[in-house]
Amino acid sequence: MAQTEYVDWFPPLGQFGGPVQPWPLAAGVDPLNLGAHRGKDLLLIAEPTDPASGPSLGVFGPLGDPVYPDSGEWGWKGTRLTLYPAATTPRSSDNNDTPAATYVPGALPAAPNMGSSIFDGIDPASRSRPTVGEIELIDPGGDLDYLLRYVWDGAPLTLKRGTRGTPFSTWDVVARYTAAGILPDLDAKRISLRDLGWQLQGLLHADYYGGTGGLDGDPSLAGRWKPWALGYCNAEPVLINAAAQIFQWSLTASAALTELRHGGVVLPVHADYPTFEALESASIPSGYHGTCLAHSLVRPNVGLQYGIRLDVIGDNEVAYGHPGPTTRAAIARRIATTRGPNRLDDAAQIDITAFNRLETRNAAPVGWYFSDVISKAEALDIVMGGILGWWRIRPDGRLTIGRVETPRIGSTLAIEYKAEGMTKPRKVAGGPPRAGTNMSWRSNAAPEARNALATSVDETSAAIYGQAARYVPALSPHVVTLYPTAKVVYVANSGFWNEDDAGVEANRQQGILSIERSRWQWEMQVDPFVDMIGTVATLNNFNRLEVGAAASLLCVRMDTPGLAETTFDWWG
Repeated sequence: MAQTEYVDWFPPLGQFGGPVQPWPLAAGVDPLNLGAHRGKDLLLIAEPTDPASGPSLGVFGPLGDPVYPDSGEWGWKGTRLTLYPAATTPRSSDNNDTPAATYVPGALPAAPNMGSSIFDGIDPASRSRPTVGEIELIDPGGDLDYLLRYVWDGAPLTLKRGTRGTPFSTWDVVARYTAAGILPDLDAKRISLRDLGWQLQGLLHADYYGGTGGLDGDPSLAGRWKPWALGYCNAEPVLINAAAQIFQWSLTASAALTELRHGGVVLPVHADYPTFEALESASIPSGYHGTCLAHSLVRPNVGLQYGIRLDVIGDNEVAYGHPGPTTRAAIARRIATTRGPNRLDDAAQIDITAFNRLETRNAAPVGWYFSDVISKAEALDIVMGGILGWWRIRPDGRLTIGRVETPRIGSTLAIEYKAEGMTKPRKVAGGPPRAGTNMSWRSNAAPEARNALATSVDETSAAIYGQAARYVPALSPHVVTLYPTAKVVYVANSGFWNEDDAGVEANRQQGILSIERSRWQWEMQVDPFVDMIGTVATLNNFNRLEVGAAASLLCVRMDTPGLAETTFDWWG
C-alpha cells in the first residue's frame, strides 16, 4: 500500500509556488513489495521512427523548390510508429484491448539488463551515472527481422506489467527508457537502452550573443555563450556595450543586484531602469551605478581601471508557475526543466515528492553563476555535490534527487538474512573515515589578485576577494590518531551564501563520515523494477563480520542483468 505524509502549509520560501493544500512531503511503500513481479508478465511498447513514411509534398519542396530530388519527389519522412514487439508470454489480444486483435510474440525476458548507482566506491561525494543496458528479444525464427526497418536512436520504450491473461490495457507502466539503437543477430534482437537522463547531457541553455548591438552585444561578443545567474551568487559580468559601459550578468531577469565592486570598492546604486535603452540614456552620477534588473544589466559611471564584480540574486522569472529559485531543490528543477534544446517535462518528469523532501531539509539560500559552456548534467552535479547529494532518473522516467544521510535515520524496509533468495553478503569497498570537512561559502566567480584591487581596499577584504571561496571547518582530530591516512576534504562551490548554513552542512557531513563506512553487496530474487536506490533497509539476523543482528544500510546501486537475480550495493 502506498503511504504519503502531508503537511498543510506552503513549501519553505514558497519555492514551488502555492499548490492546493495539503501538498506531499514524503511518500513511500510500506511494506516494500519485493515480490510484486511474481505471476505477472511484461509487455514492450516501442516507438521507433519509420524513415520511409511521411507526407509527400509532390512537386514543391520544403522551401517552394520546384526541382525534384533524386527520389522523384519531396517529402517529410520519419513517422513515429507504435509497435508491440514482444511480451513475456505469447498471446493474442482481444478486439477491445490495446493493442486490439494483435498477436504479441513471447520474446521478452522477465527483466531488462540495466543498472543504476548514485555513487561509486565508498565516498558518497563521488559521481556516478546510470549504466547502459539492453533488452534482448529472443528471435531464432526471424519473426522480428521487420524491426530493422526502423530507426531506433531516441525511440521511446515503455514496459507495462500485469497479471497473466488480463487485458494489456489494464497493465501498469513499470519503466520508461530511450533506445540507443538495435543490434541484430540470427537468434535475437538486442535493443540498447539508456534512461531518460540522456536529455540532460545537452547544454544548460543554448543562448549566445549575436553581436548585433544592444542586448545582443557588441560585434566582438558574437558567438559567446551567455551567463546565467541562479540564486545568490557572485558574478563577473560581460561588457556587452563598451561605448555606454553596460554589463550583463545573466540571460534572464534578476531579483536584485545587492553589491557592485570596482576593484574591490563598492559603488552605490542610483536607480533601476526598465529597458536597455533607458539605462543607456540615463544620467547616472559619477561613482554610482544604474541597473536594469529586467535584463540583468548594470552601468557603472566610473573610469574602468579595475574589474567589476557583483553580488546578485539571479533568475527572477516565473517558470511553470514557480518563482525565481533560490534554494537547492528549486535551482535543480529550474536547470532540468527550462532552457536548452533538451529539457524535462516539469509536470510529468519530476519526482515532486523527492524535490519537496529536499526542499524541507535544505531551505538555505544558495546560488551558482554559470558563465562557461556546461551541460545540464554537469550543472546538476555541481548543485547537488555540496550536500553529498545525487540525482538520477527513476525507472518510471522521473528525475529524482536526494542527499546521503546516515543510515541510522531509520528504515522503511526489513530484509531477513537469506530471505528472497539472498546470496551471502560481501564487503566490496572500505576505507578510512574523514578527518575533517571544510565547507565553502560565498564563492567568487573570478578571484582578484591584490594588484588587481584599488589601493584603498584593506588587506582583510583583499584576502577575501583573492580566494575562490571562504570555508567553514568541521574537524574530528581523533580520526587521524586512529587512521593515519584519513583526509581533510574541501567541498568547493557548495553554493552556500551564508556562513552559518555552510557550517551546519559541514558538521552534518563530518558527523556522517567521521566513522568508518563500508560498501556491501549481495543478490536477491526480487522485483527488478522495485526502486530501492536511496532507501534505507535493515538487514536482520546476519550477525556476522561484526555487522550485528540488525544493520541499517543505504541502497546505493541496483544491477539487473536480465536474470532472476538483482545485485544490490549497500552503504553503511
